[in-house]
Amino acid sequence: MKREHILVFKKPDILVASLLGLSSFIIYLLTLSPDIVGGDPGEAQFVPYILGLMHAPGYPLYTLMGWVWGHAVPLGNVALRMNLLSAVWAASTVALIYLMTRRLGSNRAGAMLASFSLALNPLFWEWATMAGIRSLTAFSFALVLYLALSLRETSAEGKGSIKAFWLFCLVLGLSLAHHRTIVLLFPALAFLLWDKLIQLVRSPRILLIALIMLIIPLLLYLYLPIRSLMAPPFDRDKPNTLDRFLDFVIFWGAVASSRFITVSIFLKRLYVFASYTIQQFHWLGFALGFAGLIYLAKIKSREMVFLLLSYLALVGFTLVCIPMLGEKLLFFLLLPAHLIFALWIGLGVDFLMKLALGLRTSGNWPKAISTGLFIGSTMGLGMLGLNNYHVLEETRRAPLDFYRQSLRGWNARRFAELTFNLVAPHSLIIADWEQATPLWYLQLIEGKRPDVQVISLDEEWKFDAVVEKARQEGRPVYAARAFPALYGRRFLDNVGPVIHLREEPSTHIPSEAIPLDLNFDGKLGLKGYKLWKISLKRGDVLPITLYWQALTPMEQAYSFSVRLVGPNGKEVIQQDRPAAVLGCYPTFLWSPGEVIGDYYELPLKPNWPPGQYKLKVIVYHSPAPGVWYNLKVGESETAEIASFEVK
Repeated sequence: MKREHILVFKKPDILVASLLGLSSFIIYLLTLSPDIVGGDPGEAQFVPYILGLMHAPGYPLYTLMGWVWGHAVPLGNVALRMNLLSAVWAASTVALIYLMTRRLGSNRAGAMLASFSLALNPLFWEWATMAGIRSLTAFSFALVLYLALSLRETSAEGKGSIKAFWLFCLVLGLSLAHHRTIVLLFPALAFLLWDKLIQLVRSPRILLIALIMLIIPLLLYLYLPIRSLMAPPFDRDKPNTLDRFLDFVIFWGAVASSRFITVSIFLKRLYVFASYTIQQFHWLGFALGFAGLIYLAKIKSREMVFLLLSYLALVGFTLVCIPMLGEKLLFFLLLPAHLIFALWIGLGVDFLMKLALGLRTSGNWPKAISTGLFIGSTMGLGMLGLNNYHVLEETRRAPLDFYRQSLRGWNARRFAELTFNLVAPHSLIIADWEQATPLWYLQLIEGKRPDVQVISLDEEWKFDAVVEKARQEGRPVYAARAFPALYGRRFLDNVGPVIHLREEPSTHIPSEAIPLDLNFDGKLGLKGYKLWKISLKRGDVLPITLYWQALTPMEQAYSFSVRLVGPNGKEVIQQDRPAAVLGCYPTFLWSPGEVIGDYYELPLKPNWPPGQYKLKVIVYHSPAPGVWYNLKVGESETAEIASFEVK
């Protein structure tokens, strides 16, 4: 007899699912982003707390849920709370994948491995550790898939089936109120449930209640124009008219300007996607996933087609409709597809274990093979998970990257606080989205530097116009990263991690800098340095600014090499730049007497020995590949500028 209720499960399965969810939550908690982050996750840390408006399409469900969570959970700062919310949704998804794999017919071992393969998946794990809509999106997709599969198993005449149908409509409506890409599942859902839906909607009462359940959650989108009319603290797009609201939620402009990609571009993207999937699940998981898909076709063909259609819709949308970022796809859009592939992996393991048990051999060999397969797969996933753990830990401790595009750990707080501590009053900071959100967080949540205007420059061709307008208003101007418009501009200077666009050259070092008097062949002088952190220990980052001075006009573009030497006299790290100020300011543009700050961040690896470290600098010119000429300081080509203790 078919189940009358979609939530009925044996107690052991509920217990296993709960343990899987709890264990994955602990893993995510141990690797949780410690503080503020950049980009979309950074926006998701502060917008819900102040009831602002996120970027299109607004995500009203996440915003309202985040507001409740941020005010109700008294743990750490607001940023940490919102990071924690992602871990909760991700762990819940892991538990749900186990139950879904079981419902598809897998044994417990296969279902557990399906959950493991998702929980330890690098992309899923990364988004489980920081704020953002991705983990909730994954959970909503998983819940819709689970309820659809469960609804198919209920008898059409029973009360359980009617309630299951209403619950399914409610969850579908809530999912649409969170992320519109859930519509990509509609063809697959129609294929799976068409006959069941035809039977259920014959009753006007059942149909009416189902429509109410589906539509009511969509009213959450009214939050966007209503809140926009109230002038919230953060509202970049202002969807407070009908045209703006429709464009904000549906992206009319983006739809109208979309273009079909060529076959060659599609094949290139397909190759990138296939390579990425193998990287994410390993070649063994990739093979198990296909085995599980074939096995599912044998035991539940309709469910197999449903999941395959869902997978192809999600992947096809990403490959065809979403532009690539350089050589990369926007991989985070593939998270719902990863859920389905994890299901197939679990079914593939189940198939191989049953195949081993079905072998006609004597003794206990079939059970041994089956057990070995489970243990081997678990150990393989554990090794991949351990490697990913180390990658995430390195990310949390990483220095600022050259273009400030990976603010995922302590570097975001360091960048934002140093910036606000150093920029002049009433200044303008031009950033892109990745750097702007940590700065906005400090302003809107912690109340720091309200006098400073931070803008996210979506179109770089507007850079010069923004600078000119700020100067007309008397605002000092800073850039949060190396924008292309900075190359060739004069009077640039690093003020901590940001670039100061001076109107005239600086001729002195800051009073807090440690003075030096090093002369590089009469062309360049190193006038001082500033360490931005006094106490250093292994695992920290060494932030330092070097202050250079042009001693004479220069025709060459000299490069700079900053090197750290350990207690044993061996060089442990080296950073080279073709020009000062994040590579934006070549020496042939410097004016004689001009002082230029040049900011670096050097990681102090946890496995390095404690002791006295020395910081050295080399200035060189490379007229041809493989040819270098170093400027000398006295008789040496290397200048030692500082020595400090690392604990």
